[in-house]
Amino acid sequence: MEELARQGELSLAWEIAKFEADKAREDAKAVAIEKQFQANERKRELLRQEREHVREERMAQRDRGIMNEPLEGKSPNSKYFWKLEKADVVRRRCAREARARGDGPSTTREDHPSTTNWLGDDYPFMNP
Repeated sequence: MEELARQGELSLAWEIAKFEADKAREDAKAVAIEKQFQANERKRELLRQEREHVREERMAQRDRGIMNEPLEGKSPNSKYFWKLEKADVVRRRCAREARARGDGPSTTREDHPSTTNWLGDDYPFMNP
């Protein structure tokens, strides 16, 4: 009888040790998975920031090209077109700066062409 009790105790101790080892192994897996997830999230955020930076750089390069476009020797229609383009660059730049300062609209994209007021607002440098 004592032998059975001792066998039962050994069996129970072995099962507890096995359970604790399995639990430790599962906890280690969970920690590794969480670390991998955090690393992936950080990598994703860095890629998003890089894409945003590239997008902003391309927009700035395009805006510089528009602003540097000479008007000499162009037809009146072309001059008018480029004056409108330059006005849009100025409007987008002002909208971006206002958003960066925090006093611009947060729900509309004023620098988006679909929100540009093509027919209104006289600009100081536009005298058609």
